[in-house]
Amino acid sequence: MGGFFDGAAECEGLQTVFDAGRDTPELIDRVAADVPQIHEAISLLRDSLPLVPHSGVGPMGRFFRLPNHYRSVSYLLPAATDDDPDAAAGAIVFKGTEPLLADFPAYFDWMMEAPFRASGLPLALHFPMDMKLPPAAMWIEECLAEQVVSSRLQNSYLQRHGRLARLPLPLFVFRMNPEQNLRYETFVRSRIPADAYWKIKNKVADGLGVEVYYYPELPVRVADLFVGNVRETFKPALTPELIEATFGKWTVLLAEMLCLDYMPFVPWHRGMGGCVDQGNVCIDGGFNDLLTLVPFDAIPDETAFRQSLSATIRMLAESMAAMASASLGLPSPKGSSGNDSDAVILAGTYVADQLREQVLSSERQGHAVDPRLKHFFDSPAPADILDMLQKAQRKRNRSSQFVGNSSMPIPFMQAETYGFAALA
Repeated sequence: MGGFFDGAAECEGLQTVFDAGRDTPELIDRVAADVPQIHEAISLLRDSLPLVPHSGVGPMGRFFRLPNHYRSVSYLLPAATDDDPDAAAGAIVFKGTEPLLADFPAYFDWMMEAPFRASGLPLALHFPMDMKLPPAAMWIEECLAEQVVSSRLQNSYLQRHGRLARLPLPLFVFRMNPEQNLRYETFVRSRIPADAYWKIKNKVADGLGVEVYYYPELPVRVADLFVGNVRETFKPALTPELIEATFGKWTVLLAEMLCLDYMPFVPWHRGMGGCVDQGNVCIDGGFNDLLTLVPFDAIPDETAFRQSLSATIRMLAESMAAMASASLGLPSPKGSSGNDSDAVILAGTYVADQLREQVLSSERQGHAVDPRLKHFFDSPAPADILDMLQKAQRKRNRSSQFVGNSSMPIPFMQAETYGFAALA
């Protein structure tokens, strides 16, 4: 493979499901205005997919796998000029190539023993048991879902602001061929318990994919700062001045997403995280992994909306407390006791205040703001507390059974009818 990816192994035989140059050319034209070399990268990726030599962390030429990035590896795009050969014009991130790498069996066996954050399961079992996702791979529908929501949000953001957001910009989605899928299925099935495989077998049958996206920096996430020497490596980004600037970028970006009617987290995605949690907020001020992003019109009522936004604010507050802890050389806060909890509460107040100002500013600029979003930031009155309690009670009072046209009251079953009386 020539050009940027010189020296990388190549993988052919993948089906192209999404090609940004073909499907979202307006987004590519916008990034190319600042990074013209993106056109060459896209052209090369149409021919074949570059593969790194192994699954280990660290640099591999211009490729780099960060610790904690179990399903993705980044390629540092060279600058447009040769003035500084080490300079980068952003990163092209490849998600889901791991099953195609030569050392995948060894990598998977390592995952069978490796711990994953607070989970009681090793990595290889956390994904199927807790996430219901194929381990060390990308389900093709996961690739497509993330591509669709990311492209739509970037397009809306471009129309509103005239620039791209500091979020992933999808470039390609590739579908693996039947032989590659079968090889993964056979191997993984031989390694994990039958119950774990049963939870993912339909997704494996759907097929695996590779997602490729552009991000304006190496996507170093806050959670990465607590692994290995990542904190020391990126220490220059952890000064008080830069941390304050990053917090400001996060709140502005979150407000912009909310004003475009997208919610980063909803209760039914519990356990999947969100783009504002520690595992997805980036130290350059952006967010990654938009899979759990939900348009406002999918949130059924104001109660669910309020719960979603409250949880989103809490997540971002925890991310801020974690980054601040990293800058001070402290362990990752748990957010549940003592000073950790106080820091998260303080950060939550900061986030809410900043969001309120940004939302009101957006409305002053003539943009429509969802009434639920505006109401969330209104100063509450005692009547609001009463109203919230009454709404919650009405939901609890709804029958859990469908009665239809029946006039029979509930309960309507007699134990004797089913022979239970004799057991009394």
